[in-house]
Amino acid sequence: MMITQTASTSTSAILYAIRELARRAGASPAEIERWRVEIAPHTVTISPEPASSARIVFATDRSKPQRLEALLERRPSHYGWMHDPPEHLRDLVPDFVVPFEDDVNDGPLFVAIGADEIRCRGDIITATLWMLSRTDEWGVHVLDDHGRFRADASVAARNGFLERPIVDEYGLAFAQALKTLVPRWHGRDRMLRVKLSHDIDHVGYPRRPRGTAALLLRHRNAGAFFTDAASYARIGRPAHLGAVERLAQLSRARAIDSAFYFKATTRPTLWDSGYDPALRAVRDVILQLQREGFEIGIHPGYETFHSQALLDAEVRVLRSVAGSGPMGGRQHYLRWDPSTWVAWERAGLSYDSTLGYAESMGFRAGTCLPYHPWSSIDDRELALLEIPLIVMDRTPVEYMGLSNAATLQRVDALIARCRAVGGVFTLLWHNNSLVEPPYTTLYPQLLDRLSHQTRFDWRSECAIAPLPNLSHATR
Repeated sequence: MMITQTASTSTSAILYAIRELARRAGASPAEIERWRVEIAPHTVTISPEPASSARIVFATDRSKPQRLEALLERRPSHYGWMHDPPEHLRDLVPDFVVPFEDDVNDGPLFVAIGADEIRCRGDIITATLWMLSRTDEWGVHVLDDHGRFRADASVAARNGFLERPIVDEYGLAFAQALKTLVPRWHGRDRMLRVKLSHDIDHVGYPRRPRGTAALLLRHRNAGAFFTDAASYARIGRPAHLGAVERLAQLSRARAIDSAFYFKATTRPTLWDSGYDPALRAVRDVILQLQREGFEIGIHPGYETFHSQALLDAEVRVLRSVAGSGPMGGRQHYLRWDPSTWVAWERAGLSYDSTLGYAESMGFRAGTCLPYHPWSSIDDRELALLEIPLIVMDRTPVEYMGLSNAATLQRVDALIARCRAVGGVFTLLWHNNSLVEPPYTTLYPQLLDRLSHQTRFDWRSECAIAPLPNLSHATR
């Protein structure tokens, strides 16, 4: 796949990357809109105060197209801080990793050139644009059995920075540069927020006696087995549907806001349980969750991946139960590629939270700040909001083979990184994990770490922020 100058570094794409860096530095939308930007073949210059000569010059190369494969093989560069960072950041952000470069390992990322100019030595504009748009996934066909891009094929995993939000870390360095150039400037406060969500793959319908037996024989959960068996006689709800209610109880007890993503694949398949959200027992739970203030979203089925028609149909089914308000969700089995963003936008959905790996925890797009993706397909910003997924329940236990103690240690480090950049820590916990050891003991311990943290208000961030102003000096 050839990535040309026009496709990967259009003027609009450059402005988008500058705005995303500025957001991560802590600049407000009103401030960003006033900035002036000049774009040349090898530099991008921003003037945060248009009436003054103060400027920051970014190194970037838009002069010629380059093959994606060649850029992906380049070793990342590592740069230092402009000034000594606060103590709490020294270990978390020891340097700034800039992929797609030439293995530079010398000096700070931002340097002062006189009193009114600061230069950024690394091409963080390209790195930001490519990481957020997932450019390294285009044309690289290293897929698993479910058609998913493999984590170990990513630039981040191959170069050891998958568990660092490198794009958000650029914001910390950018903030230092802005403060140095304009001493009276103050960025926004950085605060950890939490987005807890649950993919509801199974609800106990359609009834499957083998599934009920597995609760006892496979998962060794006698309580869930007897609960499920009793539901055949209409005594209570099936174990998996009861687990949905239990998830809500656990969230309420810790003052955590949860989102429940229900399926609408009404026909059973090899990969979909095939329940109907309009079934009375399921609908009653959905409506009760809504009355209690919980968010209801969609978990599109396995075959909706690369099928706009199936996705649209499932959205209509769930809306017939949950209503027509703003809705987000996550693809089943995390089956996703950059074209999924466009499909979700066309389906009228407000946000996606699929962008994570099944087999690895971390920051697939180099960020834990929700953002509107840049579509390399259409060379435009999408109306859809992306809330990157950081940790899925089965990832550390099933895929990575970690003990509960090791999982908690790794998750603590990820939470600390999200807190340092003022990001959103997202955790996916399936309802069926509540009836399957060892997840039943791990989940409460993770919840205690998130207890009473600020929830992420996704509705307030759905609007697209303004871009910086383009100077007439662009060439």
